[in-house]
Amino acid sequence: MTPVIYLVESQQKLSQAIVNIAIENGYEIFIFKKFSDLLIDVRKHRPDAIFINKRLLPESYDEFLEIKGYYIIIYGNQFDLDERLNYYNMGVERLLDKEYFSPLALVQLLKKRQTFLQKNQNTPRGDLIHSSLRDMSLIDILDKAVREKKSFALKIYDNGWHGSMRVIKGNVNHVSCMEKSGSQALLDILHHPRGQIFLKYFTGLTGTSKADFSTLGVLLEYKYQQHLLEEFEQELGTINPVIYTKSITGTPEEIQKNDHIISLINQKLTLRKIIQASPFPFNHTFKTLQSWFRKGLIDVDRDTMAQGKFTQEEIERLFEQILPSKQRMGQVLVLGTTDESKKNMIQGFAKCFGRPVMSEGSVDLCEISSHNISSLSILGVSLDKYLTGKIGNSLSNLVATLLIFDFSQRLTFDYKKYFIRQYLTEKSVPLIIGILNLSRLHETAIAEFRRLLEIPAEIPVIALDVQKISDLRELLNQLLKLVAREKKLR
Repeated sequence: MTPVIYLVESQQKLSQAIVNIAIENGYEIFIFKKFSDLLIDVRKHRPDAIFINKRLLPESYDEFLEIKGYYIIIYGNQFDLDERLNYYNMGVERLLDKEYFSPLALVQLLKKRQTFLQKNQNTPRGDLIHSSLRDMSLIDILDKAVREKKSFALKIYDNGWHGSMRVIKGNVNHVSCMEKSGSQALLDILHHPRGQIFLKYFTGLTGTSKADFSTLGVLLEYKYQQHLLEEFEQELGTINPVIYTKSITGTPEEIQKNDHIISLINQKLTLRKIIQASPFPFNHTFKTLQSWFRKGLIDVDRDTMAQGKFTQEEIERLFEQILPSKQRMGQVLVLGTTDESKKNMIQGFAKCFGRPVMSEGSVDLCEISSHNISSLSILGVSLDKYLTGKIGNSLSNLVATLLIFDFSQRLTFDYKKYFIRQYLTEKSVPLIIGILNLSRLHETAIAEFRRLLEIPAEIPVIALDVQKISDLRELLNQLLKLVAREKKLR
């Protein structure tokens, strides 16, 4: 069936341009010059998407609610911050202002979404579960199967990468991953961070496992490998860094044997990407990299990591970990003790994400997205404005808060101490405190700062230079650690 678009647009030239591109891409499109005309038709038929010119939106909130639940894109010359928050809270999928809008962009967003839905969307088929590794934990599935003697079959796909396994009464009966099989294939699957999963449970299956390994043993080995990785990252001084070779030495046979690892390093891949892409088992690759680092043959490529932008891998990791399961939209609130501090933080993030900053009054906003499916809004506002304003009412998808102190200004702590205490009592999202312009010895100053504000030990306090991507990277890493810790506690 041909997908159908409803377009609310009164300008003939613009509507014709959108119609032409929609038809070229295989869509059927109907034009409505007024929102009221759209409502009459949408009560009888269900389009696949609705595109609306901002000028033609209804004044009545109740009228707009009649199309809630459809895939809606609103476009126009400019959206202020309140409008953006309101529309997103009302269920609008995307807002395109003058900087990003074009007839082609409208259609491409819909096309990407439909491609995603066809391949990746969670769609139950009878008792077949179709989900993603962001929304389902393979470790939890296997842990539960071992404990409860469950049987299931699953397949995982991720842009050409694939793996599958069959479990009978809590024991892996068969597993394969690309060209590998057995325990190494299972470990590769467990280490793979993303992908679409097809899972089907069975009842009444009998039989014994044909595998020559213990499922529980492989799970424990995986968890131990994760522990080794985290310890090595502490040794390297940063999470999942880019690596470079200084001078690889050894016998010709050793160098030839590890040529694949050297090639991956030369591609400027991150530590975990190298281990994931290596043709060797985890232990060989990990121990080789660890040995080379300790011998001074490789090191963290700080120049590449300081070039000013987060990698696509880092952005995907952020979305995968910070958004709650099934949630496609989130907000990070940046509260500055001064207008300048929150503005500097937002501008620092915008530079690292390669996105513009939008400002409306005292609020700054930077929006980022992942494959046009998920979006994250980073909002900056001064603490005083937040406490006296109404922005808190618009934070329906809040996933984290960053409280930023500026030590270049005279600080008073009384009401800030009260705010931190109240925030920890009332909010269930992670809080991190950052300090700008800290010129004294960091550890001593931070310890005194903690004492004065009575900050609990579990709340990270980080000295920041917003001009350094390494500092912002560390801030996000600390945030994701907090998110992971809170997930475990739930």
